[in-house]
Amino acid sequence: MTEDQTRQIAKVIKIEEESTGLLAATLEVAADVSATYSKPGQYIVLHPEASEKPVFMALASAPGATELELLIGQPAAEKLQLTEGSTVRIDPPSGNGYPVDIARGKNVILFAVGSGMSAIRSLIEYIRANRDEFLKVDVFLGAHTEESHPYRQHDEAWAADNITIHRTTSRPWVQDVFRNSSVSAENAVAFVCGMKEMVNGVTEALTDAGMDADLVRQNY
Repeated sequence: MTEDQTRQIAKVIKIEEESTGLLAATLEVAADVSATYSKPGQYIVLHPEASEKPVFMALASAPGATELELLIGQPAAEKLQLTEGSTVRIDPPSGNGYPVDIARGKNVILFAVGSGMSAIRSLIEYIRANRDEFLKVDVFLGAHTEESHPYRQHDEAWAADNITIHRTTSRPWVQDVFRNSSVSAENAVAFVCGMKEMVNGVTEALTDAGMDADLVRQNY
């Protein structure tokens, strides 16, 4: 079987501006495709007709969702050229995702900046669906401007499920907001999504607070 034969067709059923510079897209896929999405932090590969290069995108919806949601930055949007009603070839969800099992019965600290919020949103929704399996949950989110923060409309619902959101614009960085907060690294696991410099900064802040570096995990 060739690679083209293993690819699936996804239909864009919704696309809209999520925040400045970011689009939210919802894809309709076959049931056997959505069934392969089992862990928050997994990704799909999109194959736009106009480009020979595939586009890798973390899923923003919760595992088990019948529709797949994406958070798309400007460079990816220009390559994909998605519109409502259009179709795109995809490889089904794959990747290791976040090792959520290590966080059960513990406090959870999440960090993301910009479009990295897609993978962290999938993890937040997973935690909400299994809320009694986790203790305190704190989420540190960063963006360049107030208008470029994605998913602000979900803050109230997340707070209702005892998930505390800490947002910062430009500076201080998310790791510095953590350092200046009362959030404890004791009995906690951290999950991170962002650029290498941000991940390194977050890891340093957490280990300075007493967390073992092995408990700071990414989605691959």
